[in-house]
Amino acid sequence: MRAGKNDLMRAALISCGTGFVAVALFSAVVNILMLTGSIYMLQVYDRVLPSHSIPTLMSLSVVAVALYLLLGVFDWLRTRLLARIGIALDRTLSTPTVAAIIRVSPQGKPGDMHLLRDLDSVRSFLSGPGPTTFFDLPWIPLYGALCFLLHPYLGWTLVAGAVVLAILALLTEVLTRRPSAEAARIGAGRTAMIEAARRNGEVIAALGMERRMLAAFARVNDGYIANGLTAAEIGSGLGAVSRVVRFLLQSALLGV
Repeated sequence: MRAGKNDLMRAALISCGTGFVAVALFSAVVNILMLTGSIYMLQVYDRVLPSHSIPTLMSLSVVAVALYLLLGVFDWLRTRLLARIGIALDRTLSTPTVAAIIRVSPQGKPGDMHLLRDLDSVRSFLSGPGPTTFFDLPWIPLYGALCFLLHPYLGWTLVAGAVVLAILALLTEVLTRRPSAEAARIGAGRTAMIEAARRNGEVIAALGMERRMLAAFARVNDGYIANGLTAAEIGSGLGAVSRVVRFLLQSALLGV
């Protein structure tokens, strides 16, 4: 059964192979066009400031605006294409998923409703910014090599900044893992508690246990909120530090 599921998922992904290739090509164009700002500033420093030529500045600015518009178009196209890939996967896998849910297992229990939520999560992930990161990652070594070609100091400055950002990302993962997992565990228990209370609402009302049930839910909910808040505060704090480091890195590269 597991092999059949893997074959079905593999076949669905292969059917979207052309779309993924197109996304990779669009990502290549986007990453090349991302150099527009740096090249524009270099040309302004090298050509416009020494000559004080307004026509040169206007020409460079028109070209830069056109390239930025092209960047936006290709970024928009790859985002729309990823959303269409998510819809295609959903259409391919939704029917087998629902069949697996309604099919009764040998133990006499129906399938897990989490399967449908997992499929929704896959579609939502493909429609978000996550996949574009995977297509952009291979270009980071190319940019690093370009910096080293310009000057070794630029390359090592970029490497130092990348190491700091990687450490911050690792710290965020390590420090938020426990509260996030605890929040997920408590959240699942909270959902189960509400579902049990809903099924046994008449019994709870007859025994006069509504107040106790609500108090128990409030305690569980407080734990869920506390752990979620801890994870959010750690993530937002280290995220702010990461943004500061990125700004510093940009200025440091210009200074170097």
